[in-house]
Amino acid sequence: SRRNKGFNAIRLEDYRQALITFIKDEGAELIEHLGLQETVRDLEDRINGRNAVSDRLVRDILKDEKHTNPIKLTGKRFNHKAEEYYRTELRLQHLAEALESVQSQALVLSNTQQQALQQHLAIKTTLPEWLLQVKQHLISETLNSQEIRQLVGLIIALDCDLTSNDAQALHEESHSHNSNTSNTKTKESSSDQNQDTVNVC
Repeated sequence: SRRNKGFNAIRLEDYRQALITFIKDEGAELIEHLGLQETVRDLEDRINGRNAVSDRLVRDILKDEKHTNPIKLTGKRFNHKAEEYYRTELRLQHLAEALESVQSQALVLSNTQQQALQQHLAIKTTLPEWLLQVKQHLISETLNSQEIRQLVGLIIALDCDLTSNDAQALHEESHSHNSNTSNTKTKESSSDQNQDTVNVC
């Protein structure tokens, strides 16, 4: 090093790679035991710039362009392509991933919980079938207002982490509300308020 005598100057990239090599060598057994091979490989790719988020974004933004280097494009052209990608592909990809998360949470519910939610949200098919249908409509941007309300209600219910007792109570409230539709407006209003309080976190 020219600044610090007695020390060796090492490039940051080389230092990072040395750390990765040290982790792979010294922690080989632990990596194998925990099944972290893919994680370490991904980390190494990111450090070497082969799989960085910025690089992936640029590749996707410029996939229809003849130039793969953003410097070759004008600022206006690159910004236009980036905004187009963010508003279409990336947005829909994130929506699909978010709904997959909702699906994974909904599908671990018991049959009683699923049936209670189906009745409460007025879903006419089974919950798994309805979620597949909603996912298709979400990606194609054809969700109707009822599906949007049902989806919001489902997300709130899942966020409240309904227990089996909660689901049973929800089922009973829904059944009670349906059986009392011939009551006075005052009773209907009271029933609606009681039903709404079930979903409050």
